[in-house]
Amino acid sequence: MKSILGGMLLLTLQILVLNRLDMSALIYPQIYFIILLSLPVNTKHWTLMLTGFFLGYLVDWFSDTQGLHAATLTFIGFLRYGYLKMVLDKDAFLSGMRPVYRETEISWYLVYISVFSLSFHFILFILADFTFAHVFDTLQKTLYSSFLSILIILLMQFVFNIRLKND
Repeated sequence: MKSILGGMLLLTLQILVLNRLDMSALIYPQIYFIILLSLPVNTKHWTLMLTGFFLGYLVDWFSDTQGLHAATLTFIGFLRYGYLKMVLDKDAFLSGMRPVYRETEISWYLVYISVFSLSFHFILFILADFTFAHVFDTLQKTLYSSFLSILIILLMQFVFNIRLKND
C-alpha cells in the first residue's frame, strides 16, 4: 500500500511540478521512471513492459505528449529485465529483492539509476525530436536532465530512508 501511495505521489510530482518547470532549454528532469525501476527484480518481463506502458500513458495523458512517455518507459521496462539478468547472480534474482537505495549498496544503486536515467532521457529526447540531425543537443539535454534527475532521486531516497528509520 505504501508503494502504491508513493508511486502516486511521485507521478503527481512529475506531472504537476517537474513537467511544468521551465529551467532551461536543456534541462527536463524526469524522475517517475524510478517507479518501474523499484519493482522487485523477479517481476515478469511482460509485467514490467505493461507497467511501463501504463505509467508512461498516464504522464502522456496529463502532459499531452501523444505516446512519447509510454513508448519510452515500455522500452525501459524491456531493458531493465535484461540488465538485471546480466548484473545479478541467480540467487539475488530469485530472492525477489527490490533494487532500491535501502536494500542495495549505494555504488550499485547509483550505477543502476544512472544507466537507466541516461537511457530513459536519451530515448525520450530522440523520440521527441525524431532526428539525429541535432544529436549533440540531444546528448547535452540527456546529460543535464539525467544529472538533475539522479540528484532528485537520490535526495528523495535519502529523505525517505531517514523518515523510515525514525518511524
